[in-house]
Amino acid sequence: MNARVPIAIACGLAAALCNLAPQSGFPGGLMLSLVTSLPLFYAGLTQSWLWALVAGLVATGVMLAFGGGWMALIFLAATAMPVIVLVRQALLAQPLQDGGLIWYPVDRLAWWLGGIGLLFGLGVFMVMETGPFRETVDQVFQAVFATAEMSETDLARFQEMFRRIIPPVFAGSTMLLLVFNGALAQWIARRSGRAVRAELPLAGLRLPMAAAVALAAASLGSAVIPGDAGLLLAIAAAVLSTLFVLQGLAVAHRLIGSRTGGGGGLAIFYVVALIMLFGLTPLVILMLMLLGVADCFLDLRRRNTSGTGT
Repeated sequence: MNARVPIAIACGLAAALCNLAPQSGFPGGLMLSLVTSLPLFYAGLTQSWLWALVAGLVATGVMLAFGGGWMALIFLAATAMPVIVLVRQALLAQPLQDGGLIWYPVDRLAWWLGGIGLLFGLGVFMVMETGPFRETVDQVFQAVFATAEMSETDLARFQEMFRRIIPPVFAGSTMLLLVFNGALAQWIARRSGRAVRAELPLAGLRLPMAAAVALAAASLGSAVIPGDAGLLLAIAAAVLSTLFVLQGLAVAHRLIGSRTGGGGGLAIFYVVALIMLFGLTPLVILMLMLLGVADCFLDLRRRNTSGTGT
């Protein structure tokens, strides 16, 4: 118990420092802010969700001291709570008669992640609909395009496009950041011998065909239905697309691992994928999403297993 307290406090302080880094003027501050949830994940995945909560409260206290009440509240709701929920679900287990454990399925964990992404997208949508936010956006657009030869109609169309793009993009990027930080924290926990759960097998993620049908329906609906209804469908499509990106990554993991024996081959794959992600983000995400959707109907991992005899 005594050893867990300083770990949780240290993780909370690290998370707060990462979150405040962009305001410090530090050159790598923006990059550090992307791993704000990493220490919180580590606190939970090496101990329990209660210690992720402790770390989150410590970080929230720091945010309250240096950023004020609103910043602390946003941190608690948008950064700490998603980590606490995901860690709690990930560490659920049922005991077996032989003394082993059946861990919470990764498929269900993915749906919890999707629910968090959906809430984030809806939250951004509601914030963007408030009067002060819309006035601020209008002023920014008018200032940016003041010297451009753009009619009022074109400016209004550009503003509407911005309004329709931001919530879905925010939902999907939030999900990917949570997965990245959670996976990295689990890897560090395993390497240090402190992981509560031995593994979180992304390669076992399998979404039902109904999810692929829902993705197609939401994507089509968002394209043809105007107004808020179409925007809500776009948020749903972004969440489902991100889940299929993860399934596509699981397929690639299984296919490459089975052909290279894992280890070095998988390491090279993730390094190349990360480089491509920074340079060709939309293309990589689209390829992985299509691979995940194809796996729903073709069961690519089972075909590869039967074909290789493994």
